[in-house]
Amino acid sequence: MAPHAKIFIFDDSRESVETVTRILANAGHRVVGTANYIDDLKTHVRGASFDVALIDNQAPWTRKEFDRGEADPKGVGRIAEKIILGSQPDAVTIAFTSTESHNYGDYHFDPANGGDIGSFISSLPKRARR
Repeated sequence: MAPHAKIFIFDDSRESVETVTRILANAGHRVVGTANYIDDLKTHVRGASFDVALIDNQAPWTRKEFDRGEADPKGVGRIAEKIILGSQPDAVTIAFTSTESHNYGDYHFDPANGGDIGSFISSLPKRARR
């Protein structure tokens, strides 16, 4: 996938979203939307147009849980991917988590390994979706 990919980020850490947004911009990509919890995702992904979705599995389901700083790793990533693909069926999904037991995403990127997510996305094939 060449630079200039449009990216949607699902992650409950505002700091992570800001950092990843800068990294992606440096690689020539553009973040076109973000969501911090499942209910937020349902609202913000509708009508959005993007090529790639980064999905964190350690995110909360509701605003109340988000405000309390509670995350639920049980199935959030898989549900987020279903919501994302329901809105943008051709998007490439990337499990963006250090958790080993992910069961979603076309690809897995572990930010703890110190790689560059911008270069990772640039190196993906143009049409990776099934």
